[in-house]
Amino acid sequence: MGFNVDVFGAIDWLKKYKKKAWNVPHPRNEDFTGRTEKIKQLSDNLLKWNKTITLTQVVEGMGGVGKTQIALEYAHRFQGQYKGVWWIRSEEPATLAKDYADLAQHLDISEDIIKSPDQQVKIAAVKDWLNNNSSWLFIFDNAEEQKALEPYFPTLHKGHVLVTTRNQNCQGGHLLQVDIMDEETAVEFLHTKTKLKNNDGAKELAETLGYLPLALEQAGAFIKERKKSYEEYLKLYTERQEELLKRGDNITDYEQTVFTTWDVSREKLEEESPAGASLLKLCAFFAPDDIPLDTIRKEGEFLPKLLQKAAEDDLAWDDALQAVKRYSLATIEKEELSLHRLLQSVMRHKMTKKEQKSFAGTAVKVLQNAYPFKEHQLETWEESGRLLPHAIAATNHAEELQSELGKTASLLDLAGEYLRIRADFEFARRLGERALMIGEKVHGKKSSEVALYANNLGSTFYQQGNLLKARELFEQALTIVEKVHGKEHSEVAIRLNNLGMVELELGSLIKARGLFQQALEIDETAYGKEHPKVAIRLNNLGAVEKDLGNLDEAKDLCQRALEIGETTYAKDHPKVANRLNNIALILKEEGNVGEARKLFQRALNILTTVHGSDHPLTIQCRKNIESLDNGS
Repeated sequence: MGFNVDVFGAIDWLKKYKKKAWNVPHPRNEDFTGRTEKIKQLSDNLLKWNKTITLTQVVEGMGGVGKTQIALEYAHRFQGQYKGVWWIRSEEPATLAKDYADLAQHLDISEDIIKSPDQQVKIAAVKDWLNNNSSWLFIFDNAEEQKALEPYFPTLHKGHVLVTTRNQNCQGGHLLQVDIMDEETAVEFLHTKTKLKNNDGAKELAETLGYLPLALEQAGAFIKERKKSYEEYLKLYTERQEELLKRGDNITDYEQTVFTTWDVSREKLEEESPAGASLLKLCAFFAPDDIPLDTIRKEGEFLPKLLQKAAEDDLAWDDALQAVKRYSLATIEKEELSLHRLLQSVMRHKMTKKEQKSFAGTAVKVLQNAYPFKEHQLETWEESGRLLPHAIAATNHAEELQSELGKTASLLDLAGEYLRIRADFEFARRLGERALMIGEKVHGKKSSEVALYANNLGSTFYQQGNLLKARELFEQALTIVEKVHGKEHSEVAIRLNNLGMVELELGSLIKARGLFQQALEIDETAYGKEHPKVAIRLNNLGAVEKDLGNLDEAKDLCQRALEIGETTYAKDHPKVANRLNNIALILKEEGNVGEARKLFQRALNILTTVHGSDHPLTIQCRKNIESLDNGS
């Protein structure tokens, strides 16, 4: 049975939603050659199935064999068969979630959801759209584990999913294995890329490069750019191969092939643009996709001198980027650079230990200074999500190389705080534990930095429900700040407040009230009575008074907190939702169910918009409304 899609209908849909139906980030490769059988297998597997069936096609193969290029060619060649084609970078969970959520702006989804700073809201909306629309194609590129993709698959079956992966254990759907090119295809590819028609020379070069598409691509780009013959390139390659073998590097055959091929281009790039070569070295310590060139350039003070000088000059910066592109070493689109992960690996391998430490440290310094996350400023959340995969990659390299450990700990802490507010508590915990361990090593166990990391990690444990561990960390943080700043400092108020939250959850109400009152007195003295930090203490103190049965006092305290919050944060901030929820709980205790319902609903609307329907705070608020109906 055929695919059964109305092709004319799909084309009309594309015309109507021209900007919305396509987000594939890479242009069509005009030099795409061969792989005819692979493209045919893909089209046979996908297009011969009814459009009401979600069919998963897995394209599997090792790094450098061209899986992404095959998926890209399929998308461009058959886009007319689909109402929408969307590309999701899938190597890192954070990038996968962001790309999926960003699709909301390309679909027929309400503006309120599109403008929401919370990914979970958008993810739910995109998934719902897929359940209600047919004839779409999703491409999950460079997936590590298929299980990580499953939460993003729609529950209804109305389109196609294409997964590219290096994981040989990826199961489910049709499997298409991609290997190195055969001789005929490799020769055809070189002829197309270089415009040279020399079968013997092309055959010898293809064999030397092990028929690996990534190496062939780089070699062809070099030959075309430098106007070399196959024989001249082979001579250069052989010299580098001998040099590499003398080094005795312990890398695989395929890494060695890419290593040597890249080394030929690297030398010429160094000659033409030392700044371009420096940029690539730095990018080897970021995540491979969508490296933020705008961020790197803005943080020029941390860059190596040559790169810093280029970053300060528009023409020099453009020259560096063009030199990188000429040798097919990276793709650059809209201020973002993408670099093959295998190439990143061999680039790092080529560097001396000193260079590795220097560039890893630079990556961490750039990202730590640029990472914008502030919990109460919703406008910082999107950029924090964009930089998250790079923060994870850079801190991994820096920690391994023992480079810029102070900045590494700080960046881990920032990234962990972002993940905590997005309710990814387990990942947040792992980053927080690394931040604390490194911080204790670098700054000492009684430093203010360690107090901050302990406090933030304690908040993550608190969110996970591990109250005893949270209390241990909050007490550690309190002891440090009292010693460093004295007992009346605002930092002490924060730690007292957090300890009070734990005691409240543990049922130690009198102890919790004492801690909150201490924190309130400190902050009213430090900031005045209308400060947002004062509102936090008022709100928490109100929660204790409610549990103690002092409802009038509890309501007054929470109402004061709400008024400060609405003035400070605006009326649709999650902090406002928290205060609305707490007042509603008090009203419920008083028996004022109607007013309680109104406030719960306002809080739920805010939390759903900001955090999404699956966030723990949203779920709890929804349960509070349900409790009004069942009388619990």
